[in-house]
Amino acid sequence: MTVDEDNTVTLEEAKKQVEIACRRLALLHLSYAKTLIEEFGEEIGRKLILKAIKDYGIRAGEKAKRGEQDLPKYGLHERIESVDVKGEKRIRAYGCVLRRNGENVERTLLDVFTVTSIQQRL
Repeated sequence: MTVDEDNTVTLEEAKKQVEIACRRLALLHLSYAKTLIEEFGEEIGRKLILKAIKDYGIRAGEKAKRGEQDLPKYGLHERIESVDVKGEKRIRAYGCVLRRNGENVERTLLDVFTVTSIQQRL
């Protein structure tokens, strides 16, 4: 990491560090998911993973409704925009760093648990 004499980093360096942290946390969650499937089998493992994802979504949604910041402003996605959905202010993010440039962060499980597939299973 590059730090100047004022003990500050550039925005680009800060984005890079956020991306590194997010990738590491994604690997941790992926390991949890793989372990559940390996230990309990595909059917039960997936149900448990979906249950956890739903709980996460509810918790994140509750925080967002209270006005707490949802995602990092920098480093996790290429761009964000503020949108109004039925009178509710929301943030829409594009270009998740975990999927950028066709990189593979264990696509097998990530592809199984896309937003669409999760909604269909809940």
